[in-house]
Amino acid sequence: MLSAKRVVLSEDGFVKELTNPERNMDDELLKFFCRTHHEPSLITSLSTLDLDTAKEVLKATTTLLKTMLSLTYKDLKLLSPAQSIKTPSIANAISFATALVDAQFANFLTDASDDVVSELLGLLESYNETCKQAELVDGVLCHINRTRKGKQQSDVIESKTVEVLQEKRISKQYSVETIKLL
Repeated sequence: MLSAKRVVLSEDGFVKELTNPERNMDDELLKFFCRTHHEPSLITSLSTLDLDTAKEVLKATTTLLKTMLSLTYKDLKLLSPAQSIKTPSIANAISFATALVDAQFANFLTDASDDVVSELLGLLESYNETCKQAELVDGVLCHINRTRKGKQQSDVIESKTVEVLQEKRISKQYSVETIKLL
């Protein structure tokens, strides 16, 4: 079990690596999107960023999220960082983006000059609508699957019934022939 101190240090370390000019921000974000994180510690760490850096991180996150949402799961696996065996998670990316907005809420609220938050909001609303449509399709597919499984089960029962009836017919026929021989 991780201690709270280790989690905070982990999130602080990530924020330092993320803002390190020698590191590629997209690669660091993708690595981060491959694992879950402790949101309260992450918010605390992200609140230490200055406004310009926070906007830069949010812009990179929004761009990556837009890319991730346009890919299939198979293609999303190709986006994984080289040293990671996990696939970046859309849920982790969204969670990170919301943690960043939470951490920098006051700064983003007073800085009306940038459209990054609006772009993220539009992206998340679009994703939410897609999820709602997918839930409807999932419901229909579930019903079709259940109906198909029911039909397959009835087909199996029917074929077993036919087999049993044929066996009974054969056994009756055999019995009749045997009696005739006696």
